[in-house]
Amino acid sequence: MPIIFDEVSAEIDRQPTPAPAESAPAAPPAADLRAQLEYALELHVARQARLCDD
Repeated sequence: MPIIFDEVSAEIDRQPTPAPAESAPAAPPAADLRAQLEYALELHVARQARLCDD
Protein backbone atom coordinates (compact mmCIF):
# COMPACT_ATOMS: atom_id res chain seq x y z
CA MET A 1 0.00 0.00 0.00
CA PRO A 2 1.62 3.28 -1.07
CA ILE A 3 1.93 6.20 1.30
CA ILE A 4 0.60 9.41 -0.19
CA PHE A 5 1.33 12.90 1.13
CA ASP A 6 -1.11 15.59 0.12
CA GLU A 7 1.26 18.45 0.81
CA VAL A 8 4.85 18.47 1.92
CA SER A 9 7.05 21.51 2.28
CA ALA A 10 10.49 21.91 3.72
CA GLU A 11 13.21 24.50 3.71
CA ILE A 12 16.68 23.09 3.33
CA ASP A 13 19.69 25.13 4.39
CA ARG A 14 22.65 23.76 2.54
CA GLN A 15 26.04 24.45 4.03
CA PRO A 16 28.87 25.01 1.60
CA THR A 17 30.69 21.80 0.85
CA PRO A 18 34.13 21.76 2.47
CA ALA A 19 37.12 21.45 0.20
CA PRO A 20 38.35 17.89 -0.19
CA ALA A 21 41.21 16.88 2.06
CA GLU A 22 44.68 16.87 0.61
CA SER A 23 45.87 13.49 -0.51
CA ALA A 24 48.38 11.74 1.70
CA PRO A 25 52.03 12.04 0.74
CA ALA A 26 53.39 9.17 -1.27
CA ALA A 27 54.90 6.37 0.77
CA PRO A 28 58.64 5.94 0.52
CA PRO A 29 59.86 2.99 -1.53
CA ALA A 30 59.78 -0.41 0.15
CA ALA A 31 63.58 -0.58 0.35
CA ASP A 32 63.65 2.64 2.41
CA LEU A 33 60.97 1.32 4.75
CA ARG A 34 62.82 -1.94 5.16
CA ALA A 35 66.06 -0.14 6.00
CA GLN A 36 64.27 2.02 8.58
CA LEU A 37 62.62 -1.01 10.17
CA GLU A 38 65.88 -2.97 10.28
CA TYR A 39 67.64 -0.02 11.93
CA ALA A 40 64.86 0.38 14.49
CA LEU A 41 64.98 -3.34 15.23
CA GLU A 42 68.77 -3.23 15.69
CA LEU A 43 68.39 -0.35 18.15
CA HIS A 44 65.68 -2.23 20.02
CA VAL A 45 67.75 -5.42 20.24
CA ALA A 46 70.81 -3.48 21.43
CA ARG A 47 68.74 -1.68 24.08
CA GLN A 48 67.17 -4.92 25.27
CA ALA A 49 70.62 -6.51 25.52
CA ARG A 50 71.90 -3.59 27.62
CA LEU A 51 68.87 -3.77 29.92
CA CYS A 52 69.23 -7.52 30.40
CA ASP A 53 72.96 -7.25 31.18
CA ASP A 54 72.29 -5.07 34.24
